[in-house]
Amino acid sequence: MKVNLDYYFHSLDGKKILKKEQGSKFTDKPPAEVEYMQLRDALETALLTIEPGEKITGEEKVRRHNLAVKIHNTVGEIELGLDNLKLLKDLVGVRFPPLIVAQSWQILDPQGGHNVK
Repeated sequence: MKVNLDYYFHSLDGKKILKKEQGSKFTDKPPAEVEYMQLRDALETALLTIEPGEKITGEEKVRRHNLAVKIHNTVGEIELGLDNLKLLKDLVGVRFPPLIVAQSWQILDPQGGHNVK
């Protein structure tokens, strides 16, 4: 499935979320240098972060690293298989707050993964 990595996350009031602190109104960069958080940022962070107590093999670490590099080096859309989509959805679901998870899931699983009741 094709995924648009350039998607910008938005707050509940529709404003783009700052990359540095995921929505904080405070940043140490001048306005011209402010960066906004994109889906690619969340996916790379999810892949390259290991939660305390999470035990994964070296092989899995390399797999996640390689996918993060592929995402980082891709402009626009990327083709991802079902295994990678599931991995990304699971990792984003654990590592980010609800606002980022919901928007990510809408993109990673447009058939309804974000319609959890």
